[in-house]
Amino acid sequence: MENNVVEYGPVHIEVSGKTSTERKMSVVDAGVTSITALALSNTKGKLGTAIRADMAERGLLATIHAAAQGNFRPLAEQLAIGLGTSIIIRTADEFSSVGYWLDRELDKVLASKSGGMTSAGKPTTAHAALRNAIELVAACYTARAEQKKRDAERRAAAAQSSDAAQAPALRAA
Repeated sequence: MENNVVEYGPVHIEVSGKTSTERKMSVVDAGVTSITALALSNTKGKLGTAIRADMAERGLLATIHAAAQGNFRPLAEQLAIGLGTSIIIRTADEFSSVGYWLDRELDKVLASKSGGMTSAGKPTTAHAALRNAIELVAACYTARAEQKKRDAERRAAAAQSSDAAQAPALRAA
């Protein structure tokens, strides 16, 4: 019977800094694995804040990448949680209309009595949530367009190389 345990190569983690916190932060700044980030996400202080910020950034990048690949579930989940409303994205066509829907919702907030601003002159929670959602969807649109362009270029190159391979065979016949 085989042993299916995979052994990875040696690991060397460098730390730098004068204080204990600086040394710990140097590891986070260099990039920690998702497993480590999840395990330490409940850490207090600067270290915990940095780890949670890193996890949030990774999550946003993963959401954008998933949407570019046609997986809209992470995006829909983030929109539903951020806006507190139901979101349905069944097709790429529905995905392309999400931005328009968000713009209409933002227009409603801006047309409200408060104009989307608090008495302190800051955006209301709804205004800020919609702005964040619009930025996320715009990033997803851009990534999806770039992915479609790369796919088209790849298909064109494959077709061209296929045509080039067939050309000598046609000349010989």
